[in-house]
Amino acid sequence: MAASKPNKILEDINEHLECSICTDQLKDPRTLTCLHTFCLTCLEKWVKTKGTLTCPTCCKTYPIPEGGLHKLAPNTFLNNILETVQHFFEKEAKNCVCGMGEKVKSYCQDCKEYICSICCTSHKGIPALRSHKLYSMNDMKEMSSIQIASLHPPQCEAHSEPFKFYCKDCEHLICVSCTILGHRDCEGRQKPIAISEAFETFKKISEELQKDAYTYRKKLENILKAGISTHVELDKNKSNCLQDIEDYVQESIKTIKKNGDAMKRQVKTIYEMKKTEIDEQLNELRKTISDVDTKLDYFHQLLKGNAVSVMESGKMVVKGLTDRINDLPKTDRSDDGQTDFYLIKRQFVQLQKFNHENVTKVTTADHLTLQANESVIENETIVIKVRKQSKCKVDAIQLNATWSTQHAQEEVKFEEENGEYVLTRKCTSVGVSRLDVTVAGKHILNSPKTITVKKELINSINLNFEGKDVLKYKDDCLLVSCWTNEIHKYKSSGKYIGKIVLPEETEVNRMFKIKNGNIAFSDVGKKCITICNMKGDVVKTFGHGILSTPQGIHVDEESNVIYVVDSYTCCIAVFDIDNGQVIHRDCLQHVRSRPRSLIDVTFTNQKQLLTLSTHRFGLNLIDGRLVKVLVEQSQFWKVGNVNESRAVVVDKDDNIIVSCKYHIQIFDKDGKFIKEIGNIRKRHGICIISHQPKQIAVLNLMDNTLEILNY
Repeated sequence: MAASKPNKILEDINEHLECSICTDQLKDPRTLTCLHTFCLTCLEKWVKTKGTLTCPTCCKTYPIPEGGLHKLAPNTFLNNILETVQHFFEKEAKNCVCGMGEKVKSYCQDCKEYICSICCTSHKGIPALRSHKLYSMNDMKEMSSIQIASLHPPQCEAHSEPFKFYCKDCEHLICVSCTILGHRDCEGRQKPIAISEAFETFKKISEELQKDAYTYRKKLENILKAGISTHVELDKNKSNCLQDIEDYVQESIKTIKKNGDAMKRQVKTIYEMKKTEIDEQLNELRKTISDVDTKLDYFHQLLKGNAVSVMESGKMVVKGLTDRINDLPKTDRSDDGQTDFYLIKRQFVQLQKFNHENVTKVTTADHLTLQANESVIENETIVIKVRKQSKCKVDAIQLNATWSTQHAQEEVKFEEENGEYVLTRKCTSVGVSRLDVTVAGKHILNSPKTITVKKELINSINLNFEGKDVLKYKDDCLLVSCWTNEIHKYKSSGKYIGKIVLPEETEVNRMFKIKNGNIAFSDVGKKCITICNMKGDVVKTFGHGILSTPQGIHVDEESNVIYVVDSYTCCIAVFDIDNGQVIHRDCLQHVRSRPRSLIDVTFTNQKQLLTLSTHRFGLNLIDGRLVKVLVEQSQFWKVGNVNESRAVVVDKDDNIIVSCKYHIQIFDKDGKFIKEIGNIRKRHGICIISHQPKQIAVLNLMDNTLEILNY
């Protein structure tokens, strides 16, 4: 009978019920968190050999449960399959339970018994048994092991009853008796619900999990696809690199050989030239030596004659020999007769540099760059990006990112947006944070990145009056006006330095520091512009009869003019600083319908005029006669709009900072909202006290304080 067992069941058992350690059928199966299942005995031997609980299949490591591996939860699902299939094979070879000696032919799912053909007929004839579900042994042989196990669902071990409920407290299946008598896992605290209800909840959770799994699988498929594409590119790149190296080597050899041949020809030319010169000198020397020898021989022969002959011819012979030895032939050569090859060391060293070090390994991480601000303000949301080169193929799931603070460390996830990878995070922990981004264990460019999270409020200085404007004078000196004839001086630490006292009836409103150290301010008491020094002496005044309610001012010292906004008439007046004469006066028609609405004026870094009004038209960019509304006013406070504006300044990065009654907002040069800072109600004057780090001073009229803020 064993030989006739169908292959389908055996193959199915081998696929699902085999231990990958002993390669035999599972015995007392235990499943790890990674869902890989092994025999308990095999797992114990494995841990004893390895020293740790490491999955033999995926190599993930887990802590050993207290009390040993037998504390691992048994896999009841696989246990049920094993028991049911084993029971099936045992019953297949036995007789029916009826005792008539007949072989089993079917299985009754309701009776949970294997029965013969006679009992099958009885089931069909007895009304109480007709509804029972019968399966022939041949049908069961075609079933998978899981299908067979489903015909024989597990029962309660304590009461031998089928499971009918699910306990929400201990998350176990229980029978009817368990709900009445209790069960050991809950100790009387059971919270039973119908299995069908628990199953529906499980299905909903499973559906979401399956969606996440399919999404995860899709990402893996994309990574696999990118990996295959990268593999193709790698092969292609390898071929190109090898060909480039070979071309370079051959071209170098060709060039060196060509230059070598030219140098050899040059050597031969020099050799022939020098050889000709030397040969000519040698011939001349040989001729001279021969001539000297001839004259010496004649002189010797002459000396052998008598005195009369010698004296008669001697004078001529002596003169000829003397002339000869006094006339030395040309023996100097243009060089030493050598030809040298000078190896230019610099060129040789450069040539030697072309070795294996010129071939570098470029990884995915080398094509990714981390971009983030180096400092942010507490509770500010920071946007961090990872930019990639066009040829780089990587999925966001491959980016391993860790955010570390002084107190904790956590993994963070990037999301892909328009070809970039973006991480949005609210920075709540003051101090230094660190972001590490790696791909395949290697840091990308600019990683790790250190990000300093600063407190927003640096200092709060108590004033004994209601301030109107604040101005950084120099170094650590802040000037505060209060619509009186006094300007108060403070350090950013809060220390009071003193005050500048001006003539009576002066009411200092908005201020501007001139490069020569004087202060220009709008005087709402005398309805003019006043320039004074730090001692309180008035240098000059102008604008009488022209200005009715002077507010914000800005001095353009390159043009030697001062711009003043007149709130009541909604006009901008431009004065010559030297003579105080009005150059021109422009009324902004688009805001004239709202008197007292124009409040401040300043310039962008590109010398474009910015005006601020308290009502509908908000922040305006003025270019000649053209007016562009950068930021609109809103009736109620709204992020990205200005409401009841008070002052405007521009920093070195062209950020426009607007102080309103209930908030401070920062915009870029085009009026796009960047962020809101401060939690101060009833603000007024504002000034930049530092560009690096970025800090501002702002008046808080609610508490009569001067706030120093990071932004």
